[in-house]
Amino acid sequence: MRKIFTFLLILFLAVFCSACVNNYAIYKLNTIASEYLNEGNSQAAISRLESSVDLDGNIYETRYNLAVAYYNTQQCDKALNEISIAKTLLSTEPAVFYMDGVINECMASNIEIKKNDKDVTEKTVNKINFYKKANLSYENYLRLAPNSDDSNSVNQKINQNNEEISKLTK
Repeated sequence: MRKIFTFLLILFLAVFCSACVNNYAIYKLNTIASEYLNEGNSQAAISRLESSVDLDGNIYETRYNLAVAYYNTQQCDKALNEISIAKTLLSTEPAVFYMDGVINECMASNIEIKKNDKDVTEKTVNKINFYKKANLSYENYLRLAPNSDDSNSVNQKINQNNEEISKLTK
């Protein structure tokens, strides 16, 4: 019985120590990545943040910062995926909704519509949907942060997106 208890204690300590090392590694990677983001070196930040996700993909800050880094490098499709995950991890954080709005606008602006395209209707619908998703996220941002300093500029973004939607529906 004593051997079983000793074995289980050692096993527990090994798992506990491993978790502590893992958490420290994630903290260190995220700290370095934040410094890179602040310096404008998004590519270096992406490298660190992707490593952090490999260790634990359920940390809001990692996913949010990775979305920002991808957005900064014009990888809007990857940014959209990361911000979607960040929203599921912390759906009460206003910043995640603001960034989701920005990224959806990026997705909309990346859709080029030419009159002689075969899929002009599909592209138009997709572009409209991205603008609508951006507005929904901005509205959620304003709901969660009603007294934010940037509420006027966010309302302007919503109005601009509505103008773009109106142009596309004519």
